[in-house]
Amino acid sequence: MKMDHINRIKGNIALSTTLKATNILDGAYRSIFKGKSLNFEELREYNLGDSVKDIDWRASARSMNLLVKEHIADKKHNVMFVLDSKYAMNANATIDDLKRDILIETVGTISYLAYKNGDYVGAIYMLNDSPKYFPFKQTLYSIENILTYYDEDLKKQKIKQKYKNSINSSLLYITNYVNKRSMTFIVTDLAGLEEIDEEKIKTIAYRNDIMMIIIDDIGLFNTKSYDVDKRKYFSAMFLKNKKLARIESEEKEKIFNELINKYNKYKITIVRINNKDEIISKIIELLERHRDANT
Repeated sequence: MKMDHINRIKGNIALSTTLKATNILDGAYRSIFKGKSLNFEELREYNLGDSVKDIDWRASARSMNLLVKEHIADKKHNVMFVLDSKYAMNANATIDDLKRDILIETVGTISYLAYKNGDYVGAIYMLNDSPKYFPFKQTLYSIENILTYYDEDLKKQKIKQKYKNSINSSLLYITNYVNKRSMTFIVTDLAGLEEIDEEKIKTIAYRNDIMMIIIDDIGLFNTKSYDVDKRKYFSAMFLKNKKLARIESEEKEKIFNELINKYNKYKITIVRINNKDEIISKIIELLERHRDANT
């Protein structure tokens, strides 16, 4: 089996980060599991990106160096991805990138971190109103499968297949059929986030940690602003109107902040990703904010 997605993601990580930044990315992933369920292993020197909450101040004072407590997990973890599969995920996020492509690279990056950590990765999305479920596995081939099938299925979608409730249907499937606890990443766009049934989230959050990743839509003030329902680009009259673009941007920001506040009570962390260049920094932000919210 060709590992096109995995190889590209590994290459992107290597190209877009220094070794130190890569360590921060790895560390941010591992740190989300730190807590009472982990066993203390040893002290080590502080590295850029470590949480100050892990510093052992007494040991640091004795050694005259900053030392942090290193922990090991007492078990491997399950990482579940709930992917938005509605037709709108084929729309542009930037001039050069589709939302679908940003989703694939984001999910692939987190999955690769999970694989390196020895964790199990699974995923679910809706296809023709039926769930396409990938059970938890611990191989790069299974991750490549998830990314490849999602990519191909989204490309084949027709305009009438909107799947407006794809996330809700996937969450319902998890509630009914997936008994294993997991770190659950919901990946959608702003419209998908608005449509999520809070009761379903409440049910999932009772047993699982949840993080949400929002893939942003391209703004109106852009030549590639495309109406996926009508299959045509927006009129130049709208695209060149700076006032409308500003109003749209402010409204999106307002909705996003309201949804952040809505899900704060469930300790759910949310980030928005606008383009491929910020995928790694946003993943680090998401993981660190989630860790701090649950400390």
